[in-house]
Amino acid sequence: MPASIEMSFVFIIFAAEKILTTKKTTMEIVLLILLIAIIVMLALIAKSIGNQMRANKQQMALKAEQKAAEESERARKAQEQAQQEALKAQLPTDGNADKGEQGEEQVATRQLVIDTLSKMNCTPRVQENTGIAFNFQGGNFVIDAEDGCKFIIVYYPFWYTFRPDDIEMMAACQKAVSRANHKYNCTTLYSIYKDENAVALHTKRQMLFIKEIPALEQYLPSMLTDFFRSAHEVAAEMDKVKELEETGSH
Repeated sequence: MPASIEMSFVFIIFAAEKILTTKKTTMEIVLLILLIAIIVMLALIAKSIGNQMRANKQQMALKAEQKAAEESERARKAQEQAQQEALKAQLPTDGNADKGEQGEEQVATRQLVIDTLSKMNCTPRVQENTGIAFNFQGGNFVIDAEDGCKFIIVYYPFWYTFRPDDIEMMAACQKAVSRANHKYNCTTLYSIYKDENAVALHTKRQMLFIKEIPALEQYLPSMLTDFFRSAHEVAAEMDKVKELEETGSH
């Protein structure tokens, strides 16, 4: 509490004591009521100032966490790109390997993804755009694959949601996401949906996907393992905060 408010309390208490120890006129009673009102008002002001200071500190902490998460994301992308380039360098480089009879490049990535999912006993659902949706071990995934491109992007969307006005949950989310992105070979991120009043967590990963990679039906599931590990670790941290909030509300 600011020193000026403390001095005001001391003055008001002293004045009230003087009134109570002397014979009280109507004017003195009115003055006493006014002093009590001032005490209540100052208490409310002090509480408001304290709440605002705490909110400002939390906001600053959130901004710092967000900046750290962005830097971590850039480092993750650079590392992932380097890994993909290293893998490409290890693959055969026969210039005619992907040529048809007319000499045009024939990279049927979408069909390769569909065939691989079928071998994994998954049911691929081709979407109107470049997406191919499927369910794997209880998780709903989407693969963005384009013919002529040797890379695919795998998405694990909307696996956790919470309210954007929950400051504690948002802080826990940013910390857990940053830690998971350093630990696993996939990127977890969150997006805010104002109309639904929700924050949703998603995970994605870009990977090389060509027929030269042996046993694609084993390669793809091994890549998806990190999605589940990352999501489980982040969700566990979020659930701890949720449990504390629910316990505190009872």
